[in-house]
Amino acid sequence: FYVPASMPSGAALFVDETCDDNGYNVTLTGPAVNLVSLGITRAEVQVIFNHQTFSNDGNFFIEVWNGSSWKTILFVDGDMPPSNSGENQTSTIDVTNYINSNFRIRFLYDDENVKTFSVAIDNYTLLNTGTTGIEDLLSSGFSYSPNPVTSDELNLTARDIISSVTLYNNLGQKVFSNFPSKSTYDVPMYGLSPGIYIVQVAIGEKQGTFKVIKQ
Repeated sequence: FYVPASMPSGAALFVDETCDDNGYNVTLTGPAVNLVSLGITRAEVQVIFNHQTFSNDGNFFIEVWNGSSWKTILFVDGDMPPSNSGENQTSTIDVTNYINSNFRIRFLYDDENVKTFSVAIDNYTLLNTGTTGIEDLLSSGFSYSPNPVTSDELNLTARDIISSVTLYNNLGQKVFSNFPSKSTYDVPMYGLSPGIYIVQVAIGEKQGTFKVIKQ
C-alpha cells in the first residue's frame, strides 16, 4: 500500500505505534551548540524528511530554541511530498534570528490521536553559517581600540551613529548591552574577568562581530 522512502544516510523514524492513540507525541532534540562563542552571525538548518499520513492525520514540526523558548520554524500537516511516492522532501530554513549561546533544534511528531503512518528525518545539517567580522562596518569609518583591553573601557568610533553594542563572554553569555545612538562610545569592561569577549556592533542596518581580549 505504500512505497518506502530511501534516506541517503539512515534515518530517525517517528512511528505511530510509539505515539499510540492517546495523544502522545514523540520528540528528538539535537545537541546544544554555542553559536555566539563561535562568532556565528547567520545560519540555516537543512533537513531531509518523508512524511506519510492517513486521511491527512499526523503533524510534523521542527522547532528551534531561541534562548528562552521553543519556536516553530516548520509545520507539515498532511503528506509531504505526495503520499506513496517514496520521494523525500528537503527543507532549508533560515535560523539567523534564533542564534544564541544554547542553540538547539527539536523535531516533533504528533499523531493527532488516530492511527496514522509516520515521519522519517535524515541528514539534519547546520549550514551556510558565517561571521561578518567588521567588513560591513568599515564603510562607516568604524574602528575599535585597544585590543587587548588593558584599561576598563573599549573605545568604539564611527562616522555614523552606533545604534547597538552587545558584549558576550567566551561561554556565550551576554554580559553587557546598550544602545549608544552616537558616533563614539566607550564600552565599560570594569569588573569583567580577564579573557576573550565577543563584541557585536550595529551601525544602522550594518552589523559586525569581533573578539577582544580583556587583560
